[in-house]
Amino acid sequence: MGALLSFSLVASIFLLLFYPVMSLVVTRSTNFRFNRIFLLAGMGLCLLLPFFGSIFGNLGNSIIPSVTTGLISWSESEIFPGKAENNAPAWINYMVIVIGIYILGILTLTLREIYSFIRLQLIISRGEKVNEGKYIICVLEDLRIAPFSWRKYIFFNKTDIRKNEDCILLHEKSHIDHCHWIDLLLSDVFSLLLWYNPFAWRARRLVKLNHEFQADSDVIASGIEPYTYQRLILETAMNRTVMGVANCFGSNKKGFRKRVLAIGRTRSSRKTLLLSLCLLPAMVMGIMLTSFTVSSDILNEMAVTEVISLSTSSENNDEPSASSFLNDDREMPEFEGGMKNLYKFLIENMKYPEIPEDEEGKVQRVYVKFDIDVHGNVKNIRVKKNPDSEYAQEAMRMIKQTSGKWKPAIKNGKPIEASLSLPFYFTTVEGN
Repeated sequence: MGALLSFSLVASIFLLLFYPVMSLVVTRSTNFRFNRIFLLAGMGLCLLLPFFGSIFGNLGNSIIPSVTTGLISWSESEIFPGKAENNAPAWINYMVIVIGIYILGILTLTLREIYSFIRLQLIISRGEKVNEGKYIICVLEDLRIAPFSWRKYIFFNKTDIRKNEDCILLHEKSHIDHCHWIDLLLSDVFSLLLWYNPFAWRARRLVKLNHEFQADSDVIASGIEPYTYQRLILETAMNRTVMGVANCFGSNKKGFRKRVLAIGRTRSSRKTLLLSLCLLPAMVMGIMLTSFTVSSDILNEMAVTEVISLSTSSENNDEPSASSFLNDDREMPEFEGGMKNLYKFLIENMKYPEIPEDEEGKVQRVYVKFDIDVHGNVKNIRVKKNPDSEYAQEAMRMIKQTSGKWKPAIKNGKPIEASLSLPFYFTTVEGN
């Protein structure tokens, strides 16, 4: 789940840079078909670019294999019946809480979305329906709900039918003909993944607003007088209850104002469409921000966040008092000659796997966990992700080569068994 939050944060960075351009294009361009494609492409890029960050970050580097290793992390706990000590670093605990809140937000909004669709299905099943070939009209009993459409269904009450049937039908049929409901589903998924980012919800509103612009434009193009249609929107659409998962004829005061101003607006020039090219420098800036060493390291650590439970065994199985447990003397396992010698040994003896063409320039991270027994031997070597990959196999082979070269962990003057975690970074370095 940490990887999902890390991915979401990177996507949010791109969205913060993209949104001003997206808003500018939608509010100034009357090429609503182009606006629609541009909005969906912008949101799609926000979700796709995080996967390609490592490629852009390594542009200009020659493909020279190298491997680096990070600092060893370790923790241990005495095993007593029903009791255990959690020595996880404090920042990991905070990160687990943040990840939990993020997942809870996704689950809550997903349930709300499911409820909305269930409510929609109930309206369809219980309401009076009129089949008109490609479209199905559902008559609403609740006069407070503004006319709306979803898939092939058009919903409006009897009062709206009697007064403005032609205009409303033309408007809602436009939504159905353009399959606007698909855009809404995609933007809903986008908003769920980035629910904590207010610009994700603003981008969703831009999608819906552009749908209304396009449908209003189709109504005017059919021959309806603009002033008459503007008055209809004022009388029928303003301050009515709307269905969030569907395209609604109703709107708030701000949305109403934008729609009225868009009706009858002259065709935008090509210069307005050129505003969309501002997305390119925003994209470059986003790539640069997410490629900085500090930001990329934080995101990488978040992606692999987990609380490692590492056990120890001791010859003395008596349960200690609380004070002795907190104040005991501990020493972590140590490689012969220290950590510098460990890194030197690993780098000198590493056999770098052959790099497939599609992986050139990428950073391959392997987190190896292993146990050091009371005699300094390595056992129980494992990796969490992709254990069968060549990178993981080579990292585990190298850790196995260090067996017998360790000084065991010490607790209260006695050797104990402990577990270690060591990250390997297989990457390319800049050529000389």
